[in-house]
Amino acid sequence: MQVYQDLRARLANGRVIGYSEYTAPEARSSTIQLDDQGHEVVPKTIVFIPGTPGCRKFNPLAAAAAAESFPADVRLIVMERPGIGLSSAPGAAAFTSVTSFRTSATGRSTKRPSHSGSLPTVAAAEAAAALQEASASVHSAGQPPSSAHQADGSQPQPPHPMTDFAELFGDFCKHLRLDRVWVVGYSSGTPYALAAAHAWGKQHWHVPAEAGGSGRTPPGQGLVAGVALVSAISPRFQGVQQGMSPVFRFAYFCTRRIKWLVRWAIGHEAAAAAKDPAKALKDGFKPYTRASPADAAALKRPEVESLFLESYKDGVAHNVTPTTVRETLAVGQPWPFDLPAISSVPVAIWQGSQDVGTTPAMAQYLKENVPGCKQIRVVPDAGHLVLFDVLCTEVVPWLLQQQ
Repeated sequence: MQVYQDLRARLANGRVIGYSEYTAPEARSSTIQLDDQGHEVVPKTIVFIPGTPGCRKFNPLAAAAAAESFPADVRLIVMERPGIGLSSAPGAAAFTSVTSFRTSATGRSTKRPSHSGSLPTVAAAEAAAALQEASASVHSAGQPPSSAHQADGSQPQPPHPMTDFAELFGDFCKHLRLDRVWVVGYSSGTPYALAAAHAWGKQHWHVPAEAGGSGRTPPGQGLVAGVALVSAISPRFQGVQQGMSPVFRFAYFCTRRIKWLVRWAIGHEAAAAAKDPAKALKDGFKPYTRASPADAAALKRPEVESLFLESYKDGVAHNVTPTTVRETLAVGQPWPFDLPAISSVPVAIWQGSQDVGTTPAMAQYLKENVPGCKQIRVVPDAGHLVLFDVLCTEVVPWLLQQQ
């Protein structure tokens, strides 16, 4: 498997999305492959949306059981959310462009961005902008930067993180000439996978096979072909805290009632990660590892620890704190899309029975409220890190069956 890391998709609206691609050479080959019937074989693409901490470097195959079984003709793209890693944070441009995709889709670039192993000047500028936003977020309770104004002189509200991501998801896929994708959301990445399904379950564009697309998006179906959620988060509902550990129950309460404390706690964790990433990682996972022997064992595996440490270090380098604050607060507020509207995209959920953060109760709520949800599997004796047990053995095989 080849790794194409630290890639940037520079979208037509000026936003940047960081990503990495993990794939076998044949999945990126320009040579036309034919099946037994003489039909062209177009590689499928899985877009993986990591949790927190998680960035383009979070390659789940590096720690997954039976990773060698991952299909050689499938591309795995790890996509960053806005404000994480190489992705530009929501700023003034985002306030006016959040709905721009559907009105200007024909002007999007179809060129694949080149590989870059270092941070150019623009990335440094983006990091500096994120740092400035971090300072503002601590004092303004999530208000937009003071430099952004509407026509009447008032300050516009920033786009909801989930809405912003859903719009950029479409831009991102078109930029890479992808007209049919399969999505995996993990942990805090799961609401964004659902947001993408909501926005793109019925809408798509046609990219001919000779231009890099699948060339055969089924009529009436959308960009997103299927969604797999692992360690899924749900919106707030009566009983949402069932099965949560005390620390997560309090944190969830704070997202609605004591928001300043959320900002302080995340800032404190970021400072700890900058000082000693390994210790910060272990401390951050204590609620999980205390409740789940499986999580405790998984986190001791060097390949698992390395994945999270890389994300911790990248978060420190690119100042992910403002984004973490926005996303954490957003989870506890009403979500900006309706779960019952996700009916055309097949969805499946894998949840650890011992998960005290993203609980089986959350998974059950999603199952009952997402019409497209085909199955839920609560994995016995598994915790929050169940991803590495089921990704290649269950999740990917199920996902690729969805047409």
